[in-house]
Amino acid sequence: MGHADGCPLCTERIGRAAMLALEIDHSLDAYRLRIASARAPVLAQPNAPRRPLPAAALAAALAIAFIGALPTLRELPALVGRLPALALHVLPVYARAAAVAVGGARSNGPLVAAWLMTAALLVATGVVIARMVPRQSPWKEAS
Repeated sequence: MGHADGCPLCTERIGRAAMLALEIDHSLDAYRLRIASARAPVLAQPNAPRRPLPAAALAAALAIAFIGALPTLRELPALVGRLPALALHVLPVYARAAAVAVGGARSNGPLVAAWLMTAALLVATGVVIARMVPRQSPWKEAS
């Protein structure tokens, strides 16, 4: 530094380098601010006009679905007549399956432990996924 203090040419070069560094710093600050403002979320307009509900399209879709279902509607009385017999067959099967599952689980300790560990693992996985997924908010990204 002793030479730079005594040499006017070196002092001028150091001064120009310092001024250039300041200009670059100001330019980078402006660039960072511009990038940050471009990426900043913009509050969604709460009173933005909404598109109207496409009532005509919904009515047409329901009419087409109803017309498509007409051939199966003539089988509806027969299906309703078979429902009690179907329920009388299905309910005992489900009741026996539940009794076997509960009875087998009560008598087999490792099976219950494995079941509880699996359930805890699934719950933990769900919590991790729920924390990782971005939340929906009234803010939207600026484009």
